[in-house]
Amino acid sequence: MVIKISLSEIQQRELINSKNLEYERYYKTVTLTLGIKYHLDSTIYDCNFISAEPRLKLIDEENEINPDFILQYDDNKKGILGEIKTTIPINEDYVLNNEFKQIEKYCKKVTGWNTITKNVESHDVLCFIYLTDSDRLVNLFKKFLSEDKVNIICNVCISEFSTVTSLKIGEGDVLLLKHKYGTLGCKTLTEKLMENIKIRIDELQEKYEVCKFTRKEPPIEYMMDHLWMQIFPVYAEREKSKEQDITVGINELLETIHTFYVSWTGLTDEHSQVRETWIKKSLEKFIEIELAEEIEDKPGHYKIFYGKQIPHNFRKYLIEKCSSHELEKIGRKTRKISKEQTTLIETNS
Repeated sequence: MVIKISLSEIQQRELINSKNLEYERYYKTVTLTLGIKYHLDSTIYDCNFISAEPRLKLIDEENEINPDFILQYDDNKKGILGEIKTTIPINEDYVLNNEFKQIEKYCKKVTGWNTITKNVESHDVLCFIYLTDSDRLVNLFKKFLSEDKVNIICNVCISEFSTVTSLKIGEGDVLLLKHKYGTLGCKTLTEKLMENIKIRIDELQEKYEVCKFTRKEPPIEYMMDHLWMQIFPVYAEREKSKEQDITVGINELLETIHTFYVSWTGLTDEHSQVRETWIKKSLEKFIEIELAEEIEDKPGHYKIFYGKQIPHNFRKYLIEKCSSHELEKIGRKTRKISKEQTTLIETNS
């Protein structure tokens, strides 16, 4: 039996896979950042978690850099810039000019640390890479160093992270951090990584249940999923309309989210990482996939079709719906361009 698959079906599968990957990347970055914070906060270290995605500046260039997290050790005299890589592209030139040139830039002196002077005596770079690409990243790093294609002027440590199921009864999934290459000035952290750091996911989620976002804008489906599954139920409960439509306003949504998702960064006074623009984009996307409509006589307010029958796996439904809609838009645009070109040819003829 021959199963025929249309081009549109292949495109949709690819788009769905891409969206799921983006969703997972963001989730893994949040989880790992929280895991590092949890481990350092709950263990005796001369190393402290300072902030997630801080805004630092290169001293000599005045350019801003945004590592995924920063740590400080040796009584805050020294620091660590942390970067998380969930995947590494196949193209070696791309990896060199993007991933490793970024590490090279991170080796330069930066200001904006959590000290009185905003500076530290020296700093290291700690790069976490998901297990599927960790060996390849280390091999490429060694290769580019031997070919003098990158200029590394500080300690660089590459470590692997993954989620594994613990064999111990009652432990469930564990976030596993493993040393792969290099050392840090903080010997204790280097030694712990060499021994493998294990962090229980259930304890992590229990302590940081309301930490789901960093400063980096999430994939729109990630934001929509959390709105539908965690924020909209608050409105449904309040309006006693779990099976009916609910009304939400952007300003009120932002206040609710700032209460629900607390800030856990450290260097700033920001109340939450979630931005108003993220919410507005999500609501507009809900309209596009026919799960909401804007209320004409109330600017900034939307009716959410919360009573609509939705499959149990909302994330799967959402990503498939958004993918179909995006492909339809591309198809309409392509047909429009094709029609215009045909008309132009006929006119010229």
